[in-house]
Amino acid sequence: MAKFPDIGQSVAVSGKSLGHYPFTSAMSGTRADKGKQRAMMAHITVDVVSDVAGLRQLGREWHELERLSPPSAVFQSHSLLALWADAFMQSAGGSRTLSIAAVREKGTLKLLLPVVLTGKTGMQVGHIAGTPIAQYSEILADPSGPIELYFQTALDGLRRAGADLLMFEGVRADSLLQRALGGRSDRPMNARLAPFANLSATPDHAALLRSRSKNLSKGLRNRRNQIDKIGDVRFEVIKGGPEAREAISTAIGLKREWLVEHGNVSRAFMDGTTTECLLDLAENCPEAVVLRMTLDGEQAAIRLGLEHRGAFFAYLSAYDTRLAQYSPGKLLMDFSFQAARERGAQVFDMLAPDGEHKRDWCSEAVPVADHAVPLTVKGRAYLTIIEQGLRPTLSWTWHHLPPRVRGVLAPLFLKV
Repeated sequence: MAKFPDIGQSVAVSGKSLGHYPFTSAMSGTRADKGKQRAMMAHITVDVVSDVAGLRQLGREWHELERLSPPSAVFQSHSLLALWADAFMQSAGGSRTLSIAAVREKGTLKLLLPVVLTGKTGMQVGHIAGTPIAQYSEILADPSGPIELYFQTALDGLRRAGADLLMFEGVRADSLLQRALGGRSDRPMNARLAPFANLSATPDHAALLRSRSKNLSKGLRNRRNQIDKIGDVRFEVIKGGPEAREAISTAIGLKREWLVEHGNVSRAFMDGTTTECLLDLAENCPEAVVLRMTLDGEQAAIRLGLEHRGAFFAYLSAYDTRLAQYSPGKLLMDFSFQAARERGAQVFDMLAPDGEHKRDWCSEAVPVADHAVPLTVKGRAYLTIIEQGLRPTLSWTWHHLPPRVRGVLAPLFLKV
């Protein structure tokens, strides 16, 4: 089994290491000299699109850049962001501003940096468009071009549009955004790992299981034998439509119950807009797929995944805790791996953070971290005082509260 990298450890971004994902690009090479860059700058322009209509109008060119970008750009795909914008931008009431930096070279779209600006007049903080749904922050770009030059042009455009600070959460070490950041980012924050399984390394699901711990296969067989004795167990894939929406509605309810029981709080479950967006994605997003396990026709475990360019992203899952002794979540995970392979996935990405239940299935992981890019003096001050000072302190305090106290407070945050 391949060794997991240490948190914060850098990984090579050569074509070989990216072979785990069905994406390769010229990630290295000599930097263009300053004279050549100045000549190129004469042909590079940036426009900032600031409404949902403009996002939709970029659709054809957006899809062309998606085909050049890594699979992890799924959270910035045009179809996902169009649904996200309908939910979040329409309900924002002026508190959020969509700002999509579209960089062109000789008229051809070369890079898209979609962000949403929030804050009062005089201080605007940008997060990647798709927040809080997005688990990875990524740009869409032509990797054969001067990415850092395109990115700097995008930053200049966003600064002119009023952005003071950009916060990128969930930047993969092998992403185009990481490459584009260069030395522009402040020190990385919240370093973690995103485990994944390279499905193309094994010929079939049985071979994948043989490559893992014997306890995993044995446990799956035992749990399946036990639950088969109490009822009719079935697994299915639901691709869009009202049935997918209803299944994810049930999953969100189960997840909220689990969060309250364990005294946890998640931004994704703290407001109705996020819930409605997830339901819309399940029903209408081309990348979304729902996997479900039922027992005698009742939902036992549910997973919402995203499929994009040969990768499956295990996004959200929940199970009926009354069936916990039969491990319905593990049984559905087993089915999810099989279904993802059958549907053409070469990679099964379990997203950050790392966990033992993910390592049961995955032998590889990529470092992920949050990055901040201050664009103004005000942005630098806000980063130092709030993002690097107050916010980590509040997070530390919450996680060090006694579980019983968090259990009492969590329902208040989740508005149960």
